[in-house]
Parts: sequence; structure tokens; C-alpha cells
Amino acid sequence: MVAIWPMSTYYWLYRFDLVPAAFILVGLLLARRGRWGWSGLGLSIGTAVKWTPGLSFLVLAAWMVAGRRWTELQRALAGFP
Repeated sequence: MVAIWPMSTYYWLYRFDLVPAAFILVGLLLARRGRWGWSGLGLSIGTAVKWTPGLSFLVLAAWMVAGRRWTELQRALAGFP
């Protein structure tokens, strides 16, 4: 198959990058609006497709810990199953 279409392996490896990128964007926009539970849920759905939204959730959680936003962190953790 690679001999017939060399880009085929590239396509199969990276075809799901649009979905996690969209959920990173949605999750971070919801966090910006203060919708912490929905933000965690959006990032967890993106993590189910690929692990990169999980990294953004860790950064978001670290930011909330540094800012002592304990209630918001609990809401985000509740949304991120």
C-alpha cells in the first residue's frame, strides 16, 4: 500500500489531529468563560481521541492550583472523568 500511495501512512497516523485540536480550543474557550465543568468535559472528550488535550488540562489545572482557585479546580476535575 505504501508503494502505491506513500502519503497513506502519514494520513492514517495523523488524520485525527483536527478533532483533539478542536476540543482543546473548545475546552480552553469554555475555561476562559468560567465554565470549568464543561471545559473539563471538552478536554476529556478530546483526550479520548488523542492525549494532547490531556496535557492542556494538566496545564490548566496547574494554573488553577497556582492561583488558589480550588472551587474551579474541583468543577474542572468533575467534568474531566
